[in-house]
Amino acid sequence: MKIGNLVDLYGKEALGAKSGAGTPSSTPSSAAQTNTNNNTTTASLSSVASTLAALEPELRAPEFDQAKVEAIKLAMREGKFEVNANAIADKLITSVQELLSRKNAN
Repeated sequence: MKIGNLVDLYGKEALGAKSGAGTPSSTPSSAAQTNTNNNTTTASLSSVASTLAALEPELRAPEFDQAKVEAIKLAMREGKFEVNANAIADKLITSVQELLSRKNAN
């Protein structure tokens, strides 16, 4: 399984990211106010934080198929599990090619 950063997965627009992300903005999108009379504090989240909060349940979801895992376990116990070495080699080569192309792009 490959894991990318959220901007790669969802795009800057979807996350509300602006160019130069990670640098302070002259107009912050999050705000906090304190009322000194009754000691209350109000805060609001940036659009990126709101988007991440909305995506949190999806991100916490299991990243595998439990039924498939159980089927593989059963096949292994019964001696029926077959490893397709060609498929593994092909996927490994593809993964290495992707990593090398990312390294060369930087």
